[in-house]
Amino acid sequence: MGPAPQHGVALVPEVGVAFITRSEANTVDVFDPGSLHRLASIPVADDADAILYLPSTKLVYVTHGDANMNLCHAALFQFPGLLDELVGPRPHAIVFR
Repeated sequence: MGPAPQHGVALVPEVGVAFITRSEANTVDVFDPGSLHRLASIPVADDADAILYLPSTKLVYVTHGDANMNLCHAALFQFPGLLDELVGPRPHAIVFR
């Protein structure tokens, strides 16, 4: 996937893709898990860490070191915006109840 560190992977079986956070590049890469071919590289906020796909919402959630979270529509590969102050500082995991 390249030289920038990867922090997490979220598989989206309905679309046949995977999302991977690249913290130093400040991107989320979308790739085909079968061929490992990169389909997109999406700019996100600084220090992307944890990532999770939630099938019930069809969204990919990405947390950042500064307590922010990006949401991405899994089929469109688009991050509509940043949710400020939604999570605590230095989030490294995402859990939904």
